[in-house]
Amino acid sequence: MTKTGAWRVDQNDKVWGDRPQAKAGEIPSYGGYYTKDQIKEIVAYAATRNVTVVPEIEMPGHVASAIAAYPSLSCSQKH
Repeated sequence: MTKTGAWRVDQNDKVWGDRPQAKAGEIPSYGGYYTKDQIKEIVAYAATRNVTVVPEIEMPGHVASAIAAYPSLSCSQKH
């Protein structure tokens, strides 16, 4: 899911609610993800400063990245 879902078509010039769904053939160029080792480094860095890192938990129906990676999970089974 990370390979597919971590990237999207760059539409940062639009207000969040006005951003259209990506269309087939559009090349995703914006995004990325942290590796497991990078996250460990961030958590260790934060711990030395008494900061607790709390992961964000996504809800299945709210996450377009899950549908992009697994279109069969969508209602229409299309992405």
